Amino acid sequence: MRKRVATLTAGVCLCFASFAGAQEDAGPPLYDIEEAYLHWPLPDGLEEYGTIDGVHLKTYVRDITAISRRSRDRGEQYWGRIPGTESDEETQEWLLAKFQEIGLEDVRAQEFELSPYWYPTSWEVVVSGGGSVVPLATARPVQWAEATPAGGMELDAVWVGLGTLADFLDRDVTGKAVFIHSIPTPGMRNHSAVWNGAMKRAQDRGAAAVFVVFAMPGNVSSQLISSAGVTVPLFSVGLGDGTVVRELVEDGQVPKVHLRLDVTMATGRTSANVWGVLPGTTDEDIVVMAHTDGHYDAALDNAAGMATMLGLAEYFASVPRDQRRRTIKFVGVPNHHSGQGQPAELRDSPQRVGSEGTRWMRDNGILARTAMLINAEHTSQTQTYLSEKGMVKGNIVSARRWFVSGTDHFKDLVVKAFDLFGVATYERPEARPGGELSQLYQEAPGVHVIDHIFYHTDMDTEEFIPPTGLESTTRAYAYLVDEVNRLELSEVRTESMSRP
Repeated sequence: MRKRVATLTAGVCLCFASFAGAQEDAGPPLYDIEEAYLHWPLPDGLEEYGTIDGVHLKTYVRDITAISRRSRDRGEQYWGRIPGTESDEETQEWLLAKFQEIGLEDVRAQEFELSPYWYPTSWEVVVSGGGSVVPLATARPVQWAEATPAGGMELDAVWVGLGTLADFLDRDVTGKAVFIHSIPTPGMRNHSAVWNGAMKRAQDRGAAAVFVVFAMPGNVSSQLISSAGVTVPLFSVGLGDGTVVRELVEDGQVPKVHLRLDVTMATGRTSANVWGVLPGTTDEDIVVMAHTDGHYDAALDNAAGMATMLGLAEYFASVPRDQRRRTIKFVGVPNHHSGQGQPAELRDSPQRVGSEGTRWMRDNGILARTAMLINAEHTSQTQTYLSEKGMVKGNIVSARRWFVSGTDHFKDLVVKAFDLFGVATYERPEARPGGELSQLYQEAPGVHVIDHIFYHTDMDTEEFIPPTGLESTTRAYAYLVDEVNRLELSEVRTESMSRP
């Protein structure tokens, strides 16, 4: 792979962007972006980490996303690597085989019965007006959305812009399907209809159904996760489909919306943690985890993280056991997503949904002698920009949300690792982590980076996963393992974390 080397001069990164398909006045491409991502050179004296190769790691991303597409090709409308489904089982089998190929020991699947969880079995949304009938192909129910009556609903549509209080003034939405234009900030995790209260505002003013038009260029299908307390049928639609409704309104029409959503609470389904171990020479350990489920292709979320976990397994499997101070445990964790956005009465109860495997690790105290917990999640994504014509991709890896817990010495070590290997992050870490660390960060020193622009959308494809980002993050984590192995538990675990 031809690699451009990042040149830093007075703190400025000299980089380039590809405008293909984004600006009408763009010239022809002069390079293949997959081969032209800026590459962070290995620091002097750390050449051993050069065996971690991003091009190789991306082959794992392709294997994993192919499992998702087989789910789609079987005709599953709610497709991806969904917990408790055939694709979930196929992912576990694939990961078990990879752990065995790498040479990990004690490779096994630890099966769990999943808590009952929300599962949409079928849905449709059709808009008519001005003599046309348009199925909204990107329509997707927001997680934990309420089902419609069995025969569906026929409603008038009303457009309320961003859904602010000003947008609702003198607007009668009672008994109607309310369409809200929502701005990704920066992605679907926190879009404007969530933080400005638009969805709940629509319901409180009598809406019979709510549609969030996700304003990502093109016509993106998205699995939004926050219902914000809305208890009427709630969908997301892409910008292209939302524009159909808006233009009918602008043309003086009153669009009619037919919607149907069938939902079940899936019960009696199982999933599994997938474990593999590289024994060390002490009874202390380091844990590397990555969640295995995902919506759509789920390349960033979380094929990239699984690839990073496998890259670490390969690297340390090549290290003789007598040179591994601590045992390294690798675990693929299921059911990360099904609990997201769940109602508070479930979230705060013993029957809460999601992350059974993570809770098991917390509740069984297996992290008491853990020197570091690496959460490999969303580890590499292309930097993108919005222009008036659409999306612009840069040939650089985007900065990521990040989190670290542990002693100040451990935090300084994490910052050093990211700096050495060129892992770009937001200027400040999160105060509290999301992802799998959310239940474990107080149990052991933990670290992750998480990008989140395209996840939970059908744009979360391998196209947006730079090999160089997989490479730099995995190398930084490998360096952290080696450096932490030079330290005692007391140097990385805080007083609040139990110590032997």
